[in-house]
Amino acid sequence: MLVHLNLIPVIKHIHHMKDLGMRSFIISILFSQYLSSVRIPRLYGSCPKLPSLISRFFPHPLTTFPVFYPKLRGVVTTTFLSKLMPYHLPLFHSILHTLNPFTPTPKHLALQNHVMSEAIDLPDGSQVSLVWPPCSPPFMPGDTLVLVLPGMNNSSETGFVRCLQQTLTLHLTSSLGHVHVCILDYRLTGTSLNLKSSPSSPHPSCADGWKDLSTVISHINFHYSSPPIHLIGQSLGGGMTLKYLGSSPPPPNIISATCVSPPVDYSKVSSHLENGFVSRICNFIMTVPCKISLLLHESTRLAVSNKKKFREAMTCMTVRGFEEAVLVSLLDYDSPEDYYRQNSPLTNIDNINIDTLIVTAEDDPIVPPPMAIENGRLGVAVVDFGGHLGFFDFMGWSWADRVVVEHVGMRMRDWEGGGRGGGSPGRRERTNSMESTGSEASEASSTGSVKVKRRPSVRGALLGF
Repeated sequence: MLVHLNLIPVIKHIHHMKDLGMRSFIISILFSQYLSSVRIPRLYGSCPKLPSLISRFFPHPLTTFPVFYPKLRGVVTTTFLSKLMPYHLPLFHSILHTLNPFTPTPKHLALQNHVMSEAIDLPDGSQVSLVWPPCSPPFMPGDTLVLVLPGMNNSSETGFVRCLQQTLTLHLTSSLGHVHVCILDYRLTGTSLNLKSSPSSPHPSCADGWKDLSTVISHINFHYSSPPIHLIGQSLGGGMTLKYLGSSPPPPNIISATCVSPPVDYSKVSSHLENGFVSRICNFIMTVPCKISLLLHESTRLAVSNKKKFREAMTCMTVRGFEEAVLVSLLDYDSPEDYYRQNSPLTNIDNINIDTLIVTAEDDPIVPPPMAIENGRLGVAVVDFGGHLGFFDFMGWSWADRVVVEHVGMRMRDWEGGGRGGGSPGRRERTNSMESTGSEASEASSTGSVKVKRRPSVRGALLGF
């Protein structure tokens, strides 16, 4: 993840202290406290022996305070993600710098101002979109696809989601080659805002978006000749990934899954967000983009025709209150508990039969770490300092992104060697693009559906922020 946390202001402040004894005392306390936070991640289940998982995790020093209040510490770590904006907006960056002066805006953050969007038709008449990097090469038979599923209210227009796409593309392509990383924009999010939505049953993006994954995977298999697929889920996207993999046997070309900070038990997450002062603040903050989304999506706003429900949705203080006011009635659930039960990965996580890795943090202020899961194909890695989707190491880079790259790379090498269980064949040979004729290249590129160049929308940036 392309973000750098700067310790220079803190070091300069301590260096200019006149009292030498006090300065030495502060340095010794900070140093000893930091050393106590350097630990090897705790591994449960069948975790792969990745370099990042079997070595010590050095968290960024600024993310280890306050040491005695894990939730507040997790909030501090999570707020560093706000530096990864989809656009270089001076006003937003000046506000963020005022709130957090020790994390200057990275000037080297190279986010493209346009993407290639591919629409996918859903059975109910709505559409979602796959977002490809601009200027990506044609998809050839035998290439590998990495599908990124963002979290709640996030999309391809969210800064850290786009950075994950760039990190995966850069490292996997340079080491393994022929890897395509695309982002799924759910209904009415990101580039899907301008696509069709079902007029009879407007369906906002929520936890039951996992039901659309089977259509998305079928679309990919049909247009791109069933390539090896690796699923990457962030936050709610990780929960939807786990639910999809456990609800029914996935296609044999899905090789692995990596989930970062995923909610496993939605009911437990809801209770966790309502317990404690810091959690209640996070809970309220999470409702703000939900309300903005309701106001911006005309079809969903008109579907909530009950003025009382609309008023409850706009004045609610918790995510559960918003779900009860909008999603329960709009999607025909009996109650929030019924909504959680039908979409929670916990109900069928034991049925997952592909290699899956969950990365989570003990100080996550939003999603508590999952309990022990008895599944031979699933591993859980837990660190003490990571927050929600943060995981910044000593140099200010995302440790979780490095784990994702290592996990996908290891599974790709296993697949190419034909080592996947169940008798599935290894990866097919790909013709060198320099040796292929022009007709072969045009034929391969025409097998996919139409991709349209789209610029980021202001609505997508607002929701992503």
